[in-house]
Amino acid sequence: MADENNNLITLREYEYLYKSDKNNIQKIEKNKKCYSLNNNNYEALERFIKEYEPEELNELDNVDDCEEVDLRNCFQFHTNDTISVKNFVGLIQLESGFQIEILPKVDLSGKDDDSNRKTKEVFLEMLEYLDDFPSKIFSDSSIDIKDFSILEIFIKLFVEEVKNLVKQGLKSSYITIEDNVPYFKGKFLVNQHLKHNLCHKERFYMAYDEFNLNRPENKLIKATFMKLQRITSNWENSKEIKMLLNDFEMVEESLNYNKDLSKVKIDRNTLSYANIIQWVKVFLFNKSFTNFSGDGKNRALLFDMNKVFESYVAKKVEEVFTPNGWAVYTQAEGNTKCLFDDPKMFNLRPDIVIKKGNKTVVLDTKWKVLNNDRRKNYSISQSDMYQMYAYSKKYKAENIWLLYPLNSEMREYIEKYIEYKELNTDLINISVRVFFVDVANIDVSIKKLLWAM
Repeated sequence: MADENNNLITLREYEYLYKSDKNNIQKIEKNKKCYSLNNNNYEALERFIKEYEPEELNELDNVDDCEEVDLRNCFQFHTNDTISVKNFVGLIQLESGFQIEILPKVDLSGKDDDSNRKTKEVFLEMLEYLDDFPSKIFSDSSIDIKDFSILEIFIKLFVEEVKNLVKQGLKSSYITIEDNVPYFKGKFLVNQHLKHNLCHKERFYMAYDEFNLNRPENKLIKATFMKLQRITSNWENSKEIKMLLNDFEMVEESLNYNKDLSKVKIDRNTLSYANIIQWVKVFLFNKSFTNFSGDGKNRALLFDMNKVFESYVAKKVEEVFTPNGWAVYTQAEGNTKCLFDDPKMFNLRPDIVIKKGNKTVVLDTKWKVLNNDRRKNYSISQSDMYQMYAYSKKYKAENIWLLYPLNSEMREYIEKYIEYKELNTDLINISVRVFFVDVANIDVSIKKLLWAM
């Protein structure tokens, strides 16, 4: 059990938060860690979860493809004023400034030394394989992640990218400006001139090109800094942002993110902006995580671990299986079939389908902690098995694999799998195998899947 003693609490999925004035915490499951919050922080968190509103990303131009997630699905309320966290990882910042950092529940093989640091390292590696997230950045960074929360790590990485850009020099370009000026320059705009200058014969309404820093990439960077300045609680990050804003003093802040982003073109002349624009998408468009805001200054930046795990496993499977002659298809590549053919309804879309010759294997990932109790089917849900059975029928696959993250209770299955069989069904012997992926040693785990063929 741990109590808050500074402005940040770090916990893992499925662990508990409770009011510090409660004395009946003994009813919480054994071996579950508990973290106390003072009454004000606990009640602020409770209100935020129940009353949140999805943040409007851009008042002038909403981002239509931002996926909304019900914040209440990220938490579970229990009796005795306790809340547990499930399946979402990231940071919650309360109006008081107090932060709750949530890390994924990752099995570290009993290595508890500096486990928070190791867990962050594993999680950041998983993010490198997530669509729409800047890749290949964490391993090359010299940032001491122990000293930063997840959000502050992202901000620090963005700051470092922009610092390198400033050293190389910000790009300028010719921008068309329309203005009422006391000289004749460029194209004379007659209609605008008549509208504004009937009483000002000394002025001319002109359109002219000017070489300056107000190109869309720089405007988006400044807008990102303005947002991050409001949400960072790290003194070092705040200081770095203020210093960099001096380099963007002559740049206007973007007021229409979508419009400016549509004008961005990454080519050999703007290659130095490539990673930065990816970060801009993360912070301004909430790519890869879900952004929540509530009354006051409560906010949350949360990653759906189901999606993170799915993307991580899918791309690792592709890395291992493709060189061995397997064709790998992910959910994003259109593996959709329908449960019924007439009419075509109820889509079936497994996370991964792999094929080699006449052999097809369907893989589905589930970010869920199983337990080693065969009488309770290891906590595998019936709905998951019904889904696997439907996959087998529609994809004509004898082999269906369910992939769960490894945990300490299921470590005995690291070298084997749990199997369920149905024999001689329409001349197909259906086999559902349950494998456990050690996310802290992902390459070894995926190679074992190849050996299981």
